[in-house]
Amino acid sequence: MESFVELGRSTDVRAARGGLDDFRTSGLALVTYVTHRIDPRAVEHALANGLLREVDGPTSYASKLTTDNPLKYCVGEEFPASSKATLVIPGMRASEPLRQNVIWIQDSPVLVCAVPVKVQVPHLATASGARLRVSANYVPAAALGIREVIDLVSAVTSPGLSGHVADLSARVLSERLGGAVVDESRFVDGIVGIDIWSLSGSRQRDLAREFDAARDCVELAWPISAILNHSSDHVVNHFYDELSDDEIRMRLQSGFNFMRDHAIFLDASCALELTHFDDWVPQRSWDRLRDYGFDSSTMFLLGVALARRETIKVIGQVARAAMMDMTGPAVTRVLEDEAHETALRLLDLLDVCGSLNLAMREQRSRTVDAAFQEVFGDTVLEASARGRLDATRELAVDRRSRREQDESQWAVTRLALAAAVLAVAAMPSALDVVWAWVAGREFVKLVLGAVIMVLALGVITRVAKPSSGRTVRPRWWPGARWR
Repeated sequence: MESFVELGRSTDVRAARGGLDDFRTSGLALVTYVTHRIDPRAVEHALANGLLREVDGPTSYASKLTTDNPLKYCVGEEFPASSKATLVIPGMRASEPLRQNVIWIQDSPVLVCAVPVKVQVPHLATASGARLRVSANYVPAAALGIREVIDLVSAVTSPGLSGHVADLSARVLSERLGGAVVDESRFVDGIVGIDIWSLSGSRQRDLAREFDAARDCVELAWPISAILNHSSDHVVNHFYDELSDDEIRMRLQSGFNFMRDHAIFLDASCALELTHFDDWVPQRSWDRLRDYGFDSSTMFLLGVALARRETIKVIGQVARAAMMDMTGPAVTRVLEDEAHETALRLLDLLDVCGSLNLAMREQRSRTVDAAFQEVFGDTVLEASARGRLDATRELAVDRRSRREQDESQWAVTRLALAAAVLAVAAMPSALDVVWAWVAGREFVKLVLGAVIMVLALGVITRVAKPSSGRTVRPRWWPGARWR
């Protein structure tokens, strides 16, 4: 995996300025993501009964993971055919319904669906005149320039269209899970994946020329930078020609390539993979375009990274709620036990999330995944969630210990009171004995009896003294921070 750092530093941005007008793409997949809160048992049931299925084989993305990995990357159902009428993208004809891939980490209460939007011109010709056919979801009249690509991203991520996608995703997922309840379905705003597989239509480009990552990315440095800045107001309003030289060089430095046949660019709002198919397209690519809706390991890894990030975020939210419950006035033994068990279970899930990188077979996959962890701030999120879980677990243990101490003290108190009652009941007989000692002038027995009575009363008084009942909060208690 080669970084583009040096390439970015040495790029002549002025020479690359022409690439902004020359750039065209005749085939791409725009991948968006939707998160759902779900009962993990419902997902396990669907997997066990074949309602959700992973694609097997050497060309599948499952082949990029070890056999004992905790990740499930499943092919989902198509959206209803009627959705084509509601998911309208200006300037494009709807062709095939959208479909989604299901991404789930074992035992996670959150599930992520990847929804690829495949776009291809109707007759994608190669250098030899052969036609490349992909079952596109949307068909434009001609190859897309940078303006059309930016408009496509803006349309798909707009509140109206993204809301429809989230609703359809939840409906289809619920059906695949046997009618299980799907909660809090949310379109992941601010992050998209873009897999460009055809540069046909680009001006000044020989169609027969093979894609060379370093050379082509220098020529396309300007449009690459514009795509990566897709969420910027200036780019949305088509002022991408005003990007600074430093910005373009910095964006180019965020790239990687592997064996020169494709380039990868990553940041917190966009993952872009760029290549060019011509006469020869590997079978692996056709299989992945058919099964997953894109031919990009980067899009696969982006889905994994989002599943991990969303799981960690939900763990933090659950930990916070558990802490709030533990501070209430009516904390029961059952609540203490549940909080403790939940904290332990979620700590295990955090460990699983942290070790996902180790489940990837290829070094380049681990490199890209580590880059996603950095740009998404996983380390900070995980540390925060782990801190809350540790605090919740310690609080539950502390409260349980104090409860047991109070119960033990009350048991001793009851025994002491019982002894006192028995002593009072025996007082008539004791008085007869004392009277006999006085009459017989047995003063030694009288003194010893008095001393024993005083000591016994002292012990009973100390034991029976009521506890304050006050719960002492540990020093790490966050107080009003969560209020």
